[in-house]
Amino acid sequence: MFSTRQTIEIIDKLIELTQHNKMVWASKDPVPPMIGPDHRVDMVYVANHIGRNIRVYKQHYKYYLDEEKYIWEDQINIEFVDDYGSLLGELPKTPNSSELLNAIQFQNPQINSFYDDLFK
Repeated sequence: MFSTRQTIEIIDKLIELTQHNKMVWASKDPVPPMIGPDHRVDMVYVANHIGRNIRVYKQHYKYYLDEEKYIWEDQINIEFVDDYGSLLGELPKTPNSSELLNAIQFQNPQINSFYDDLFK
């Protein structure tokens, strides 16, 4: 699909577009199979850019150390989906994925307007 370098460049571009409000994200509730006894998702963000639907979310999942012991781990998923939310493809995991999620969450009007409201 994409090399790691290409993926980092794609995500950096999505961050830039999000920070300049050229890409607007809508929050959605997670749907199965995103949630289950061994994994969960708090919030899903979806945007359409140049005719492609992109979905971003942080998934918490159980990482089993043995049959009974586990720890909770996190991963950021960046996916291409169709108009019905079905998965078409996924970008490889890269360190800047969390930066994209942070930019998306900061774009939330309630969070974004906090600064303005605080210093009025």
